[in-house]
Amino acid sequence: MKITTKLVASFATVITLSGIMGTIGYRGLSSVTADLEEVGMVREPSVEGLLTIQHGFYGVRAANAALMIESLPADKHPAQKKFREECFEDIASGWKKYEPLPQSEEEAKIWAEFVPQFKAWEEAAKETEAAENSWEKAIAEKQPAEAIAAAKADASAKFAAVGAHFAVVHENLNRLVDLNVKIAQDATHSGRENAATSKKIMVGSMVGVVGLATVLAGLICVNINRSIKALITRITEIRESNDMTKRVDVASKDEIGMLGESFNSMILTLHDIIAEVKSGAVQIDAG
Repeated sequence: MKITTKLVASFATVITLSGIMGTIGYRGLSSVTADLEEVGMVREPSVEGLLTIQHGFYGVRAANAALMIESLPADKHPAQKKFREECFEDIASGWKKYEPLPQSEEEAKIWAEFVPQFKAWEEAAKETEAAENSWEKAIAEKQPAEAIAAAKADASAKFAAVGAHFAVVHENLNRLVDLNVKIAQDATHSGRENAATSKKIMVGSMVGVVGLATVLAGLICVNINRSIKALITRITEIRESNDMTKRVDVASKDEIGMLGESFNSMILTLHDIIAEVKSGAVQIDAG
């Protein structure tokens, strides 16, 4: 094999292994990036949106419960109503953030159950709000005791009806939050494992490539050096012995071997020339 071929083959091997190492590293980084995107771009905003819905959900219940307290001073009612409005706004904001995000198969099933349950709760909460306003109006207008009592009874019934929806919504809302937290934790764990694995593979590949490149370089250098030294030694022997019948031993097919064959051809040519000159000299001497 020619020296050029050896060098090309060695560099091609190193380049190929480097490419494989780069591919492995790229895949590892892609996997880690996907896990990070799952956590940062999907699960974190999903949890944030759901918690915002949850905060508003609990806030509406708390505001309605406060307004059902008969002994609550009238001047406290506006603050509770404003708080209730803000809670409904929080629900809308959290819903807008969460709903467009990708969902797992299990999450999509829970969400499909949750939406109609939540809408039923929301409708009941609005009815409670209207009943509480009617009760408050009856008191403010100093309507007959029977009318005030009837308005209070209606508000209490509506508030109790909301409780039936609250438990179901509360359960599924918590399931959605817990599921997203778990998926985020799993993705984080997967990202760490992928990063550690990729690091090990890349370090191992790097050591392997450097080691192989060192071995190949050493073998090529030793082979070339040995062949050149053998050629120089043989040529020196022929020169010092003045023996034109000796030849260089050609053991390789590379450029050094070709150089040895060329030297042998040159010696043969010189030998023939000297033989012809010698023959001519003998003939001249005889003449």
